[in-house]
Order: sequence, then structure tokens, then C-alpha cells
Amino acid sequence: SARVLAAADLLDALYWQRDVELLRIGLFDVSERTPLPETLRELCVVAEVILEAAVQQALREEGQREGVPGARYGGALCVVGLGKLGSRALNYASDLDIVFVYDAQAFPEAERGVAQSFYSRVVRRVTDLLATARERGTLYQIDLRLRPHGSKSTLAVSLDELKHYFGNEAQFWERLAVTRSRILFEPQSELGRRVTRVLEDFAFPKALLDAAAQTREIRARVVAHAAKTDLKRAAGGLHDVEFLVEFLQLKHAAKLPSLRQPGMFEALEACRAER
Repeated sequence: SARVLAAADLLDALYWQRDVELLRIGLFDVSERTPLPETLRELCVVAEVILEAAVQQALREEGQREGVPGARYGGALCVVGLGKLGSRALNYASDLDIVFVYDAQAFPEAERGVAQSFYSRVVRRVTDLLATARERGTLYQIDLRLRPHGSKSTLAVSLDELKHYFGNEAQFWERLAVTRSRILFEPQSELGRRVTRVLEDFAFPKALLDAAAQTREIRARVVAHAAKTDLKRAAGGLHDVEFLVEFLQLKHAAKLPSLRQPGMFEALEACRAER
């Protein structure tokens, strides 16, 4: 059908764009023509462009399936990036840590169950498009486990569910993770701003007991399971820097908004400026 053919054409275009951009970025990287932070940010831009195209395609296909305009549902959907993607420090082999959040209040109460099912199918389509192994490999591996309740939850979560989870059930390590979160598409939209407020209120509380002790405990568990040759997780590795920055953000960002930086390099610079 025309719809299937269009989807196949899109897939070819996404592979082509990713491969061309990775080649360009890689050549500039190995020739040391771009600094490391710029290389990692460019890898994020490529992933975000491809992810946005996949989301729009999924919205169109599900909209056609349901006989509703995909744009109607698209305006109530927000995609949150976390981990390396959220921190603008993606490497060549990174998974994309994302959470799909939708605004249930945008729909009449009688339609909210339909909306929830719609968004879950959208997420499944996005995952299938990007993470299915084909002759040319996968486009990107998608990790949805950072959503509330992880794999036990629906694939897309409502903003109300996110707020309730953060306020009543979330664990300390999730605060650390959310310091690296950001809205990927249209962050200045009304929904984008609302989701950002929920994320920031959780990640940067005005008061938090035992933050230092809990951060050290989590770090100790990571070190205990890391090989001494693991430059990322072993003592003195990259994770030490990340944990330190995240702790400083948890402790001070409520009073110092300049520290509310999801990007690791930007957060390091903000901490240096506020020292």
C-alpha cells in the first residue's frame, strides 16, 4: 500500500541520514578537528532528528488506523530524553533512554483510555522502527526502563501518573537520573514547560535528607560490581565525576537555577562558575 511504501521510504532515508552523519562526525573526530563535547552533542542531534521523524511517522500511522488526525494526539505528547541522550553526551554506540509522557487532561474523561492505548501503540511503533534488527543493523536501541515502574508500566505514561510517582513512589537513584533529563522536542510548548516543571521539582527539591550518604551508597554499589580496569565505573572513573556533579545539582540547584543543566559539560561549567 501507499502507506507501507511511504514507511519503507522513510526507513531508507533514516538509515542514509544516520550513516552519512556518523561518517562526517567520525571523520572530524578522528582527525581531531572537533573537540569531544561538540562531537558528543552532534551525535545527540543526529539521534534526535531520527527519533523525531520516527515519532511523527508513528503518530501518522496510528492516526490513520484510528481515523483521527495524528496532529491532535501529537500535541499532547512529550518525549523526555535521559542518560547520555538527555545529557547531550551520546557516544557512537549509546542506547536512547527515553520516556513518553502524554497529557491525559487534554482528552475528555471518556476518551482517556483510548488515548492511553493510542500512545502505547505509538511507542511500540517507534521502537519497532528504530530498534528492529535489519540487514543494515538497527538504527538505535531504545531503552524505556526509566519510566515510572519500569517494565511493569504502560509504554507511555500520563503526566498525572508521572507527578504521582515522583511524589510518592520514586527512589533516590531516580532523582540522580532525572538531573540528566530534558524535553527533546518543542521544550517551550505549554506541555513541554509543564513536564519540565515536574522534572525539575523532582530532581531539584528544596530540601533533601541524607543526599550525600545516599549518593555515596549508590556509588559504592556501582564500584563493587565494576572491574578495576573499567575506566567508566571503577573508582576514579567517569562515574565519579557524574555522581559528584549530580549530587551538587541535587543539593544546590533549588537555590541556584544556573545549575539546572541536563548536559554534563554544561553542568560542570555551571558548577565551576558557582564555586
